[in-house]
Amino acid sequence: MAEEETNKELKKWRDQINAVDAQIVPLLEKRLAAAKQIAQIKHTHQLALTNRGREKEILETLASSVNDETLAPYIRELYQDVFLVSKQYQAKVIKELQDQEK
Repeated sequence: MAEEETNKELKKWRDQINAVDAQIVPLLEKRLAAAKQIAQIKHTHQLALTNRGREKEILETLASSVNDETLAPYIRELYQDVFLVSKQYQAKVIKELQDQEK
């Protein structure tokens, strides 16, 4: 395949990824908005930041819902990162709430 054709092919697939990312970002914003509400509840009721049982349940559900089973481990890993970012955000929200109480 000539370099020009290769670049065209890459651009086509990268454009597809960009379109998917444009859909994902607003959904991640909604997810983080929900995580903020959960952080406020956790703060109010002195609940732990991490719920490993729930995380495990979600990972199993998501992994079993993938059409291509070879992608399941990657979906699990991706969501472990999503959980980490959500917990980092929740920790920030909880710290801000604690600081307001001082």
